[in-house]
Amino acid sequence: MSSSVTPKSLSVRSKRDTGGIICAALFILVGVACLYETTQMTDPDSYVFPRMVIAGLMGLSLLLIVNSVLKPYNEVTEPGLTGGRVPSTPRRVLLVVSMMGSTLLMPVIGFLLAGLSAFISLMLLAQYEGWRKSKLLLYVFVAASIVCGFYGVFSYLLNVPLPEGSLIQFP
Repeated sequence: MSSSVTPKSLSVRSKRDTGGIICAALFILVGVACLYETTQMTDPDSYVFPRMVIAGLMGLSLLLIVNSVLKPYNEVTEPGLTGGRVPSTPRRVLLVVSMMGSTLLMPVIGFLLAGLSAFISLMLLAQYEGWRKSKLLLYVFVAASIVCGFYGVFSYLLNVPLPEGSLIQFP
């Protein structure tokens, strides 16, 4: 019989993710606009995939809204502190810089290297715990597998032309 005990100095309150709800609603509105744009496409090959992705994203956004309304999260605060969570602005800025940098480098170094560098940098930014050598090697292996897998699927199976890069080119 274990029970969770909250010390008297901590206060717990339920809180809705208002920002997440607003962003999800905006994604649904953008999805509606994008779905409308696909109605002007006449070839089924050109509108099936976008409609499928748009419907999936709209469904997940709706699921997020329902989940946030039905299950608010508990915020634990301690007197004298400014909230239960510490914002990580540098990580957020580096996340955007990493994605923008890889996008800008893609025409120069190609999809494979730009995708791999973006994936690894995003994993490094998302890691809160300490690094072990085995964990780092596993993450690099997973990143290389996923990026090369996407490259193979899009380039060879779907015949989608991906940026090859002006400096380095892969077969």
